Amino acid sequence: MLCAEDLSFGYGDQTIIRHFSARFRKGEFVGILGPNGSGKTTLLSGLACLLSPKGGYLKFCGQDLFSLSSKKRARILSSVPQKPRLPEHMLVRDFVFLGRYAYLPFFGRAAKRDWDIVESALEKTNTQDLAGRPLATLSGGQIQRVLLAQSLCQEAPLLILDELSSALDIKGGLALFDLLHGLAEEGHLILTASHDCNLARAYCTRLIGLRNGRVLFDRKTDEAFTAKHLEALHSVPMQILAPVDEKARIALPKKLLNLVEGVPLPHSIRDDATKDRSC
Repeated sequence: MLCAEDLSFGYGDQTIIRHFSARFRKGEFVGILGPNGSGKTTLLSGLACLLSPKGGYLKFCGQDLFSLSSKKRARILSSVPQKPRLPEHMLVRDFVFLGRYAYLPFFGRAAKRDWDIVESALEKTNTQDLAGRPLATLSGGQIQRVLLAQSLCQEAPLLILDELSSALDIKGGLALFDLLHGLAEEGHLILTASHDCNLARAYCTRLIGLRNGRVLFDRKTDEAFTAKHLEALHSVPMQILAPVDEKARIALPKKLLNLVEGVPLPHSIRDDATKDRSC
């Protein structure tokens, strides 16, 4: 579905992502993990065609995405950047409607179906009550849900999100990942950056670990979610815990566990990387 081959991205003379290659299939929910400055935003911006590649190619179902017009590309991929510039005085409903621009005739008017899709996107992201408000009046978490609503209006099979859950509270973050999980089950390809490895572990089907612009691991979630991989990624000693059983694993820094005094810890998986010792 999506083929990235030997891609490099950067800014000016500086190259951040070097020789990235990967193949993604429809229905995959891919979590991209890594510390601050690892290159997650640069990689996702490049895969969303917001940056020109310094080398390599990116194809979707055989089509070179960088060679397509913006309108044709908008029907294939939809992206939500980390820090977008927003028209602060625009009303939420009008802003979400901008996601339909790829389907509108040059001088034509929006059809009823376009507005129905807008209302559906507002409902899915729980932003109906914000529809009449200017963007300037929204909180960070509300803005992120509105950005996702606009993205859903594009009806694109490829969705690229850069840490969309970062400003959401616990309930909002879970609702967002529930929605994305449902879209993946419908056949969408979802690529998202996240700092929450446990949230990614719970929802994603595949995890990519990025550090200093290079891929440390790219595996199915259960194979990637090991103390060895996470320690290499974050340079912090980690411990994998299984509060219920080995299928329900979580990762915590060992330092955090050491701060918990007098509390019996759940079963610990001490050697969770025995099946695969490679990064």
